[in-house]
Amino acid sequence: MWYPTSSIQSDFQELPSVSHKSTYQELSIISLRLAQILILTTIHRIYPIASSCYTILISMATGKLYLLIIFPFKRMNLQNNSLLLQFSSIIFRRCIFMGKFVIDFKELSSITGKEAIDSIKRSPKKRLGEITLYDLIFETKTKALKSMHGVYLFFSLQNKCKYVGKCSSRHFITRIPAHLALGDEAWMNTLLKKMMGKTNGNSIMDYQKTAKETKEFGLLLIPVAKKEDIFILEKFLRLFMCPELNSYSDSFTERHENIINLNDPLRKILKSFKK
Repeated sequence: MWYPTSSIQSDFQELPSVSHKSTYQELSIISLRLAQILILTTIHRIYPIASSCYTILISMATGKLYLLIIFPFKRMNLQNNSLLLQFSSIIFRRCIFMGKFVIDFKELSSITGKEAIDSIKRSPKKRLGEITLYDLIFETKTKALKSMHGVYLFFSLQNKCKYVGKCSSRHFITRIPAHLALGDEAWMNTLLKKMMGKTNGNSIMDYQKTAKETKEFGLLLIPVAKKEDIFILEKFLRLFMCPELNSYSDSFTERHENIINLNDPLRKILKSFKK
C-alpha cells in the first residue's frame, strides 16, 4: 500500500466528495475519473509507481472515508474504461459495507418517503463479521449513539434488504447479537429461524451453518428516541423496503399502500400509521 505525500493529500482536498445518494454506476464513473486525474497530476513525482499502477480514490461524504487503493496493472491502457469500470464497481460494492452505518432519524424524517428509502438503500452498512460491541453503543470513538433504541436493518452483500427489526424495550447492544443465538430455545434469534424457515427441530450445527451465512450481511442502525416513532418507522420500512424475511398480511399492505404518497415528507407519512 502506498501512502500519498502531504502535497498530494492537499490536492485531494480540492476534489469533490461523493454523495451517499450516488448510484453505484455514478460512483464507479467518478472513481475512474479521479483515478485518471490522480495519475496525470502525480506521474512526474512518483513515476516508478504511477507508470505501472492504477489508482482509485474513494471519497464517501457520509463516512468521512478516504481510501487509496493501488492495483499493480503494468502497462495498463487507461482508455480501456470498460475494464476499469468493472474493477471500480467491485470496489464500490464492497465499500457500501464501510464507513458510518448510522442514519439520523431527524434528518431522515425531514425528506420525502421516496428519498428516505433511497437514502437507506445507498447508505453505508457495516458487515456483521466486523461488528464490535462498541459499534452498537458509539457512533464514533468519542460520540455515543443518540439513542440506544431504534430500528435496525440487515442487508445482503448485494445490498438487498433481508430483515427489518426494532429495539423498543431493549438496547441495540442486547437485541442485535441475540439474533445469532444458537438453539430452538433462544426465542430472540429471529433472523436465524427466519432464514432456516422453521422454529423447531433445528440442530446446533444447523444454527452454526446459518449464522455463518450472516457474516457477510450488512447492518444499518436508525436510533430513535421515542417508542411511538420506533413502532411506526418499523412498519413503514417493513412495508416499503420489502425485506425478504419480514411479512405483513395483504390487508395491512393494501390499507396503507392506498393512503400513502411517498412524495410526502416522511414525517407526514409516519403520522398516517398512527391512525
